[in-house]
Amino acid sequence: SADCEVRQNDRQLIAPLELDFYIPSKNVAIEFDGIVWHSEFFGEKERKYHIKKTKMAADKGVKLIHIFENEWVASKNIVKRKILNLIGCNKIISESTNLNNKSIFARKCQIMEIESAACSDFLNTYHIQGTDRSTIKIGAFFENILVAVMTFGKGRVALGTKHAKIDEYEMYRFAVGETPVVGIGGKLLTYFIEKYNPIKITTFADIRYSGLRAFYEKIGFIFAGETPPNYWYFNMSNPYKLVHRFGFQKATLSKKLESFDPALTEWENMKLNGYDRIWDCGNLKYIWTNPKV
Repeated sequence: SADCEVRQNDRQLIAPLELDFYIPSKNVAIEFDGIVWHSEFFGEKERKYHIKKTKMAADKGVKLIHIFENEWVASKNIVKRKILNLIGCNKIISESTNLNNKSIFARKCQIMEIESAACSDFLNTYHIQGTDRSTIKIGAFFENILVAVMTFGKGRVALGTKHAKIDEYEMYRFAVGETPVVGIGGKLLTYFIEKYNPIKITTFADIRYSGLRAFYEKIGFIFAGETPPNYWYFNMSNPYKLVHRFGFQKATLSKKLESFDPALTEWENMKLNGYDRIWDCGNLKYIWTNPKV
């Protein structure tokens, strides 16, 4: 029907560029980005290619998300869940659980810190980036079932933090299980604030999935701008294994690469060793500051 029309390989919305899937009734578009074909060298996709398409779609009132091929291969269920949420099909997700609830309210959940193993299992199941190295892991339980997780730690250098104060934190992950939990983001954040009394919390939303606005403003964060697109390296022999650029700065390359020429740039040395790279869309940066400080 017209209500659920899905246009494939659409070249009208952001002409002359193409969108893999466009759902007009939902104002949603989805790009499936093959790693090799969307790389910089082999695929000839320059650093602003993906964010350019995202902003062109946004100018037409459409939220575009980008799914990297390796994510579909390794985390297909998580990606499917994100798509269902995006197009407003939460009911399909909740009916697949054993909680016998079509919705859960945060006020009915018990909040507490959880062990690393439980946190990692949950994040690997429900968050596209998987587990993390957080030091504070907070969970929400409904009828003794873990239904949401939020994690915190010190600011990561790879995301631009250099001199964080002792009471400044970064929110690393926020993930909800198969059943939506109304208001759980705010409840988890409140628990953390009341227990640790931070003066500042920074968090980042991946534009590839969030679009150009994320929900964090609804729980008290202030939008602080966009970070530029990041690149991820992969070896052509294994394009599904992406490695963040931070692990391949030129100062460390001589110890990591078989062939290294100090006269060449980082990018030139990486290509010399069989690597290519793919660019993401950057991140949205959000900051919460303690009004009592």
